[in-house]
Amino acid sequence: MQNEFYYASLNHIPKKIMDRPGFEPGTSALRKRRSTIDLSAQIRIQKYLINLKFIILWASSLAWLERPADNRKVESSNLSWPTDFMKGIFIVFEGITGAGKRTHIRILSERLRRLGKEVVNITFPNYETDIAKLTKRSDFDPFTLSLLYAADRSLYQERIKGLLERGIIVIADRYCYSNFAYQSVRNVPLEWLISIEKNIIKPNLVFLIDTPLERGIARIQQANIEDFTKREMLERIKKEREQIERIRAMYLKLAKEIRNGSKWVVIDGTKNDNIIAEEIWNVVIEEIKKSNE
Repeated sequence: MQNEFYYASLNHIPKKIMDRPGFEPGTSALRKRRSTIDLSAQIRIQKYLINLKFIILWASSLAWLERPADNRKVESSNLSWPTDFMKGIFIVFEGITGAGKRTHIRILSERLRRLGKEVVNITFPNYETDIAKLTKRSDFDPFTLSLLYAADRSLYQERIKGLLERGIIVIADRYCYSNFAYQSVRNVPLEWLISIEKNIIKPNLVFLIDTPLERGIARIQQANIEDFTKREMLERIKKEREQIERIRAMYLKLAKEIRNGSKWVVIDGTKNDNIIAEEIWNVVIEEIKKSNE
């Protein structure tokens, strides 16, 4: 595990340093080249190594790090999730690419703010972190990616906890359920995926916008995003059509079987956006009333 993460990180070391005569990866290189490598270069290398060690230590400290040998069926009703009381409300939106998550997060957030509520929006993966940036690499296996996605959320737990304790409404674009759905169809056991994120804060509400693939493609085509990004997304979806259909089915399975204290609401993504927004709003208002009792 250490070597896998360590050598993956070498691709992030600036090329002008890697090309210097006598440079060797690792801390020994810093000792050999201390007299010739400028201070800023040393700092950059040390930063990469420190970030890398954090990932290794985080992963190796987990009792469940060993990969499971089979794909046992998860008994979700027996799962143990944290039940800490929070003043705020934690809302998660899930669904395949093009389901309309961002649209309805925006609509809901604006309506809540007009109501006088303080709202914080978060997105996973959070590509501002070094861990999340690693998930963009194409050479990691699904197990390693699962750990990286879980680590990305783990880093955010204290912030989420602090926001909820202050009574703020937190709305997340994707959460652990994306890891469950996307990686389980890549032959990572669902039971293992759930176990590596069993101690994170559970949301009050999970909105699954269930959208057929063709509808999702149409939404992306109409989306106000850069042409290059739009083209890249559409090409990936068409290439992975069969896998995305399996992901959608897994989401529906999760909505039925996950028993963690969170309320799942499956929304028909083929409906008009105004109708969907109203359905979401009614559920959220009821949750706010319940939290005020």
